[in-house]
Amino acid sequence: MDLNDLNLVSIKSKDKTILDVFVAMIHTDGEIVRKEKIKYKFSDYKKDNYYGSYSEKDDEGNAHYHLITTTPFDNLKIETFSIPKGSNTR
Repeated sequence: MDLNDLNLVSIKSKDKTILDVFVAMIHTDGEIVRKEKIKYKFSDYKKDNYYGSYSEKDDEGNAHYHLITTTPFDNLKIETFSIPKGSNTR
């Protein structure tokens, strides 16, 4: 999955949030037939560990960071946080 193809900023509910990653099978009538979390078989869960990252700026110049991490049960998730434009990051 290429994070560049997703609009993660638009689905965030807060400046810092966690997005669970699922695969869903959807019938042609729109009904969800099955939904499963994605397991990462090479997971080595540590609180501050991440496997990949992606950052972007929105139209207002705020920075949004997305980290690919796992849960203690080896399920993939995306942790996101934002830094407002003009914030001192030191």
